[in-house]
Amino acid sequence: MGKLYDIYFIKAESGECLFHFKFGSVAIDPNLVSGFLQAIGSFAQQLIPDEKSFLRTIDRGDFKIMIEKGAKVFAVLVAEEDTPEVRQKLRSLLQRFEYIYGGYLDRWEQSRDVTPFQSFLSQVLIAFPEQPINPRLLPRARLDRISVVESLEVPDALKMRLVRVLRLADGKRSLEEIAEIVGLPVDEVISLFLLAARSGVVDFPFAKIFDDDILVKTGLDPILIRKAYGEMGVRLIEACNGKTTVKEIADREGAPLNVVKYVFGRALRLGYVQLLKGD
Repeated sequence: MGKLYDIYFIKAESGECLFHFKFGSVAIDPNLVSGFLQAIGSFAQQLIPDEKSFLRTIDRGDFKIMIEKGAKVFAVLVAEEDTPEVRQKLRSLLQRFEYIYGGYLDRWEQSRDVTPFQSFLSQVLIAFPEQPINPRLLPRARLDRISVVESLEVPDALKMRLVRVLRLADGKRSLEEIAEIVGLPVDEVISLFLLAARSGVVDFPFAKIFDDDILVKTGLDPILIRKAYGEMGVRLIEACNGKTTVKEIADREGAPLNVVKYVFGRALRLGYVQLLKGD
């Protein structure tokens, strides 16, 4: 299948990003992708005068930008290769997205709240279970996780490993930290959490941020950050220039370091910033 880098669901009429998820920790130039996303909003009618001439792929050489158009939403996948298998999965995800959120999409302009779309992550993980997940993500399990796991039709040994890692999924420990605690390879722990995500018992609302991390803004409008943290949160995103560490940004903005790391953890998970350098 090749590597997948990012997936976006974008409002067709305006070009605004409703959902974004980054696979793994491989970074590509965010300006290349964000510039294209802005072009969708500005030139949608020119790009799609009719269904036959719809632009479906942009080939950047080292990666492809795959586009599928629904009734209300574009699905955009940044991938190493454009294959029939990946294309079909992207098309199916788009259909699923519009089916789940169809009614909300009709009235989305009233609130412009993209929070409900974030639960679509589990559908993405189900569609692409073989893709790497950023080990910086912080899994958070439901309170009834144990009873759900016990009801799964999987071997008892697998259930025991699932319960073991889910007990540590408190939204504070990263996937790689949990792997270290339980003494399992990171890839195995990630696979266990993918199974848990398919069962609906875990989500990944934040990513782990360290003091010396260097972040760069991706160009997406930080709607959720603005809603949750106001203009202070937007200023923090704007300060991510690919050169300044998280601690330096906190010092310069006069903001508590733990608050800044919390905001950036959310921003990294949602695709508003990208990690250029870290531990």
